[in-house]
Amino acid sequence: MERIFAVLLIGDDAADQTVLRRQLEVFPDFMLDCTASIKDGVARASQGGIDIVLLKINHADDAGTQLLASTIAALPHIPIIVMTDEFDDQFALEAIRLGAQDYLIKDHLESVWLMNRLKFAICRNRVVANLRISKKREQHLATHDMLTGLPNRQLFYDRFDQALANARRCSCKMAIMFLDLDNFKQINDSLGHDVGDRLLRSVAKRLSANIRQSDTVARIGGDEFTVIINNLSSLNAMHTISAKIFKTMAADYILDQHRLPVTTSMGVAVYPDDGNDRDILLKKADLAMYHAKKLGRNSLQVYKDVIAA
Repeated sequence: MERIFAVLLIGDDAADQTVLRRQLEVFPDFMLDCTASIKDGVARASQGGIDIVLLKINHADDAGTQLLASTIAALPHIPIIVMTDEFDDQFALEAIRLGAQDYLIKDHLESVWLMNRLKFAICRNRVVANLRISKKREQHLATHDMLTGLPNRQLFYDRFDQALANARRCSCKMAIMFLDLDNFKQINDSLGHDVGDRLLRSVAKRLSANIRQSDTVARIGGDEFTVIINNLSSLNAMHTISAKIFKTMAADYILDQHRLPVTTSMGVAVYPDDGNDRDILLKKADLAMYHAKKLGRNSLQVYKDVIAA
């Protein structure tokens, strides 16, 4: 079945509608719809099914530029072609700069030429949209763990630096938590990597569901996770949040017929109590976590308490 392209003309001049209908009626793969006002046009295009918008601009001045800019902002994913009565090279350049796909003069339209310009604009917009999606996907893959979808080590470092900068700015505390699943290797070896991967995804979901929006969960490798706890008013607040996460992690994981009582060793370091830069805090959180393992695993240890012991 041949593809039908839906064209929306936004303009209050009946003569413009007549011209466009006459030019496009010879092509069965084009369907023209018309609205008189930009408000109605945006509402119609927002309902879906419109491939391209022809926007009639009556005045190539600041008012016309504003109309174009507001329409592009309202319909960012639909290609827009500007149509005017007379050519104005400065306005044409400004229209393209603002994001219009093309610039047409009403009295210089010819059917085949117009049809090609419309199709080219639609195809060009799709190519740009696909490139934008591909770039966004590449950026996501570069900064997120493929298995769990959590921030990876690279993004974790970036978020950590932001958290430190914010803590210094507001003179408040922040904490870094290291988590390591106890005996994860045994689960992988006995039940297989598929179950191990599903367990890691379940851990990621459980952690993400039990932190505040301002905090960050990351997977930095294997069965190692980190949590950045921002904007702490006190050590008591840190203990409350850490205890909640530890309790959440302690519940059994149900994967098909398997009930997995997975325990977690967790270590916490606090800014500025345990250090004032990233490397020191990471090292101390890691030391606290290994102290938790040394004590028999399945525990939460804060670096300051480890030193005091």
